[in-house]
Amino acid sequence: GELDVAPFLLHYTAAIMHTLPKVMNHYFPDSAISSSTYGSKLAVATGGGSKYPKHVDNVALPDQRKLTVILYLNPEWDEANGGEIRLWGHDGAS
Repeated sequence: GELDVAPFLLHYTAAIMHTLPKVMNHYFPDSAISSSTYGSKLAVATGGGSKYPKHVDNVALPDQRKLTVILYLNPEWDEANGGEIRLWGHDGAS
């Protein structure tokens, strides 16, 4: 799993998830983002054409998320490498 591949990143992600609500609530007081209830997904791609398949993040309704954070940690990334995020609407169109 991700813990075996990138243990530091798992702990880093948890730290962000505990810190970000305080920062967001400071700058956006009406957001009322909780630091006690959160979900996270850490995906580690090792390069060489690896990819993350098109998927639905949350099929549970109602979706009560207020914030989604995507963090790419690719210091040598170049636009020619591809790998950019693609977002899809409910109708399946990108």
